[in-house]
Amino acid sequence: MIHSNADIPTVAKLQYLLQSLEGEARKPFESVDIEADNYASTWEALLKRYDNKRFLKRQLFRSLYDLPPINQESPQEIHVLVDDFHRHVRALAELGEPVHYWDTPLVNLLCYNLDPTTLRAWEEKTSNNDDVTYDMLIEFLYQRARMLMSVITDLRYRSQQPVTAKVAGSIPTPKPFKVAYKAATVESNYSSLPCLACPEKHLLFQCPAFSEMSVCQRREQVSQKRLCWNCFRTGHKARNCTSVFSCCNCHGKHHSLLHEPAPSNIQSTPVVAVSQPIPSTSAIAGPSSSVNPNNQVSLSVQAEHSTVLLETVCLLVVDQNGKEIPVRALLDSGSMCNLITDKLANSLNLRRTKVDIAVASIGDST
Repeated sequence: MIHSNADIPTVAKLQYLLQSLEGEARKPFESVDIEADNYASTWEALLKRYDNKRFLKRQLFRSLYDLPPINQESPQEIHVLVDDFHRHVRALAELGEPVHYWDTPLVNLLCYNLDPTTLRAWEEKTSNNDDVTYDMLIEFLYQRARMLMSVITDLRYRSQQPVTAKVAGSIPTPKPFKVAYKAATVESNYSSLPCLACPEKHLLFQCPAFSEMSVCQRREQVSQKRLCWNCFRTGHKARNCTSVFSCCNCHGKHHSLLHEPAPSNIQSTPVVAVSQPIPSTSAIAGPSSSVNPNNQVSLSVQAEHSTVLLETVCLLVVDQNGKEIPVRALLDSGSMCNLITDKLANSLNLRRTKVDIAVASIGDST
């Protein structure tokens, strides 16, 4: 695929070729320089050494005879045998062998590797047929493997079912009491823990000192202690919280004590800007740039329903292979970082590194 692709430069083809070589095939070309002129000679040398159809046919025939036989009836072993056998037959067909005329030798050769139970079932199925084909045997084996898999799965399911005996007059223990007891135990365990805002032992949302703090201070406390913003517990984040409760004011996934009311007297004028397409502009996307994990990104939120349109431009981004990709960029003069979509990063073949970035929102909360 790479050799016949005209969009890939010759130097890149040579690099792909050398990276795909392994073992004995790699040793003669370890000192080859990555230059465009060396690709054709390297390709021809590999074809002369390994593109020997006569040798390949002999190896495929030997592989057909060397396949291990099935000792007992098993759907997994039948699948492995049929897949390997059929793969070698298809490879012989690709090399020009008339395998569609080899029904008798292929059927007999494959039957030699079958277990006695499967072979007997095949003979019973084809006892009235004078001529059988290789395709008929392959289809029979695949159907038998599916049947055996269904039977084994059903028997395994039955063996795992618990055997219960019902006695007249017995009253089963109601499940709600067990669930309520467990919930009460968990709640009492959390109540016995020391508060994170004061030395007392109570839940954080019951703490008077925590309630007297401002919303910004509460958010800071929760972030520093790495607590869930919804239930004030550790070990998970708000988006993964399983609590059924949410904010009483906005019904968001955070505690009501962390709700910050929107400003009421902010006057804003809609800013409208027209998108200016610039098709002639181009940019070159290089390898991954260095990213500082301590970077801080500011996020501003405004609770107004005005429509704001930012400027955008049309760009032609050139990837590492010289291919131009049309994209649309958003011009945000107030942004403190540059962002790219996951789809475009995959299109450009960019190398990515995971980093942790603190996002600063309104009220100095991070």
